[in-house]
Amino acid sequence: METLRELSLSQIKVTGGMLADYQKLMVEEMVPYQMEIAKTGGELDTLRRAAGYWTEERTGPEQMSDFGKLLEAAGYSLLLREDEGLRRDVEEIVSLLRQAQLADGYLHPRMVSKRPADRFLSLLMSHEMYALGHFIEGLLACAEAGVPGAQACAEKIGDCLYERFGRGPGQICGYDGHPEVELALYRLYRATGKQEYLDVMKFFVDERGQCGEGHPHYYDWEQERNTRKFGKPVLGDLARWADRHRPYWGRYEYFQAHAPARQLTEPVGHAVRATYFYCGMADLAAETDDAELAAACRRLWENFQRGNVFLNGSIGQEGFWEGIGRAYDLPNDITYNETCAAIGLFLFAHRMLRMDPKGCYGDQMENSFYNTVLAGTGLDGRHYFYCNPLEVWPDSLYRYDKMHILSRRYEWDSVPCCPPNVARLLGEIAQFTVLAREDGLWVNLYGSVRGTAQLACGEIPFEMETRYPWEGRVRFCVQGAGRFALRFRIPAWCRKWSLRVNGETVDAPTEDGFACVERDWQPGDCAALELEIVPRRVYADPRAYHLANQVAVMRGPLLYCAEEVDNGPLLSGITLPEDAPLTERAEPDLLGGVVTVSAPARKLAQDGGPLYRGEPPRREDITLKLIPYYAWANRAEGEMRSTFYRG
Repeated sequence: METLRELSLSQIKVTGGMLADYQKLMVEEMVPYQMEIAKTGGELDTLRRAAGYWTEERTGPEQMSDFGKLLEAAGYSLLLREDEGLRRDVEEIVSLLRQAQLADGYLHPRMVSKRPADRFLSLLMSHEMYALGHFIEGLLACAEAGVPGAQACAEKIGDCLYERFGRGPGQICGYDGHPEVELALYRLYRATGKQEYLDVMKFFVDERGQCGEGHPHYYDWEQERNTRKFGKPVLGDLARWADRHRPYWGRYEYFQAHAPARQLTEPVGHAVRATYFYCGMADLAAETDDAELAAACRRLWENFQRGNVFLNGSIGQEGFWEGIGRAYDLPNDITYNETCAAIGLFLFAHRMLRMDPKGCYGDQMENSFYNTVLAGTGLDGRHYFYCNPLEVWPDSLYRYDKMHILSRRYEWDSVPCCPPNVARLLGEIAQFTVLAREDGLWVNLYGSVRGTAQLACGEIPFEMETRYPWEGRVRFCVQGAGRFALRFRIPAWCRKWSLRVNGETVDAPTEDGFACVERDWQPGDCAALELEIVPRRVYADPRAYHLANQVAVMRGPLLYCAEEVDNGPLLSGITLPEDAPLTERAEPDLLGGVVTVSAPARKLAQDGGPLYRGEPPRREDITLKLIPYYAWANRAEGEMRSTFYRG
């Protein structure tokens, strides 16, 4: 299977625009802030103890898997901007990791320092390989940044997994409860070319969910073994979960272990675990030309899109187990929509695009990125959302079913998986903008970047400039010569567009969501794409029960919302007439510089009086002001709403 390939971060870089603004925020605020928390919290202490140093016991935050993500973000930060202090910190961390690494390559500081005899005993609940995977990816990012010993350390982890897992004598025929190591092993394989890393990654994908005569389900076997040997499961007992969820957990949908990968049809279970595993499936399908596995990925993708993706490009309705709900059950106010789940969907879409170049995958990537991923971080880079609802009424957040919903971002969390996940994605975002194949380039995400691609016709330097998503003008200039196809994704939301090459309009046929210009390119040739970006109304399928008779407003890829600070309280009483014009306005001094949208609307008046009455409430005319959803909760705390009743 001939797939699209990313350009490495040494081949392509962000040069300006909104993407550059967020990379600057990542380098200057996000990574330093998160690194300081790691220093004052428990992660570095645990790492030092695992490396053989004495440290005072602390009770601060300690999440080693998320520490691996922070290490990855720090590596990208060094690639973006050299910082002597950060480099010293990263080199010290890598040195400690190498000292903590056991002779067989095992590297999990918490297990090494606290429970060395328990390693790989409770894969169902321990997150061990999830953490190992993030360490591999973090070390590879540090290796790209020139940190000594980082890649060797990552390879030793891969060697350990290859030796310990499989169907051979003395090997563990199991897999982690939280998929992620599959992505890391594939990345390690691509970085080294060593077949054993692909082989063990394939084992993890193929073995998950297997069960039959003479082959017990691994998690059943593990729980029984641990109970027999230790009197109880080592790190977790499924029976501790609520009765109404035990059957669901007992079937292992939560862990993506309820059926073999090639038999999967409906996306179910924990949203992050699901998307991470689907990423591994797609990587393996593309690498090994596995048509059956690729077909399973397409089924899962289509069923995601059928009724499980929210307006803000996120997934995961259920708050109790952070899971994917039933199709069309899309509640605005209690939905979980974890930031990490949106990143998982973004990464899955990217892999589907590499395997099957269609614009719909890029459409999902930009929807998830510009809305949920960016909304997950405050404009200061130091406050975060774990969950991303589409409606917030602060007065209702005392309720148990809304305990996961916040009306303002937190400074940190006891499970801080989202902040470093956002940081690492921002650090590598350039790789998702332009993809290559021997016969040409695919421009997928629009941003100002400069890069060089190796095509069949030779080395092609290029530069893209744009103010996207605020404006739809994209200028793509080629500095090399050769015949190749240049393809631009035409977003599904775009109603009008045009394409010119060297000032002349060209007839660019569209196929699978991409407009294509194939020609003999010369140095200095420039293609200019113009996408119409105007405010528009968006309606849900009538089967989306919670969105009946409601309308949302979007502009380009950006979802818009109303905040109490602009529109007063009780946003639920706003009606947006169907014929009300949507007016946009650039406000450079608001929220870091945004385009707002306003419209004449009507709102229920607050007249006091009895709770129930015989006459309908009075309505008053207002001017509804909307801001980009990603920028909400950066001013005064209050209500937020992203859908409105139709007038």
